[in-house]
Amino acid sequence: MIEVTIHQNNQGEITGFKACGHADQAPRGQDIVCAAISTVFELLVDLTANFSSGAIKQLKQPAVPLWEWQVVREKITAEEAQLLDLILSSVARLLAKIAAGYPKNCRLSSPKQINSS
Repeated sequence: MIEVTIHQNNQGEITGFKACGHADQAPRGQDIVCAAISTVFELLVDLTANFSSGAIKQLKQPAVPLWEWQVVREKITAEEAQLLDLILSSVARLLAKIAAGYPKNCRLSSPKQINSS
């Protein structure tokens, strides 16, 4: 089971994501749940690659497997914050859709409910 966590600050803003574990939906290299989660994280990393220096922290350990992505909101500009909120809400919805579609393979935890529709 892949455990996906969405981190939020006291204002309800998303500050990070973490995904850990194996989906075990299919053999390694054929698992569509793992592929979907990896694709969402790769997209997140790519979309935020040019944000302010030091604002984005990420960790990828394929052998574990483990993905972590975090934003230090104090280090981003107001313009970046607006764009980032759009990106992060989309990523949260995508992760929620994956978890809803494959409940035996992916579990999502978040302080507040994320709507997958």
